[in-house]
Amino acid sequence: MNAQLNILIVDDHALFREGLEGLLNILPEVRTIFQASNGYEAILVAEKEDLDVILMDIEMPVMDGFQATKIIHNKYPNIKILALSMRDNPSSILEMCSHGASGYLFKICDLQEIKNGLETVLNGEKYFQKEIGKIIINGIIENANNGIPFKFKNIVKEKERIILTYLAEGMTIDQISLKMNYSVKTIEGIKTNLFIKTETRNIASLIAYCLRNRIID
Repeated sequence: MNAQLNILIVDDHALFREGLEGLLNILPEVRTIFQASNGYEAILVAEKEDLDVILMDIEMPVMDGFQATKIIHNKYPNIKILALSMRDNPSSILEMCSHGASGYLFKICDLQEIKNGLETVLNGEKYFQKEIGKIIINGIIENANNGIPFKFKNIVKEKERIILTYLAEGMTIDQISLKMNYSVKTIEGIKTNLFIKTETRNIASLIAYCLRNRIID
């Protein structure tokens, strides 16, 4: 692994970021460590700093790791992104990879595992914690048995699924906002995120996509 690495930690828990920074500073190859509390902040750091690697969480406010990974990978393909999350479901792993992540680690891993991951992705290869292979295989088998296309399983969160159902029923954004007690801005943000996840451009194509792939009934 090359010396003098610039690494960005993206996680919405300050204590986790601080603890991880302390561990990474043990590695002699690390020069500078930056922090961001959500995907949007990560994009701002990537725009200003010369980053080598990003350790990216998934579940965060404002902008999650899926969207941030996709945007950063498209704009700055030389920055390696290594997912670091508590999520252990196959769909999250595959979705991060489809958006440009070079590997996936669980937050329970140790410093040596992170070092192995950094070395591997910086050499242009993919890195996955060893338990992930079994998770992916089990997910494929489970969904094949249920007749569900694997890559669409759990692509949306429960809150997103509820909003999709209301949209399919013909409700407006204002009506959904009142019913769910969320601001219109929040509902609009979730809708935009769904467009990005499903690569659709309007509500009609979004609903058609979700019905076709059994995301909603």
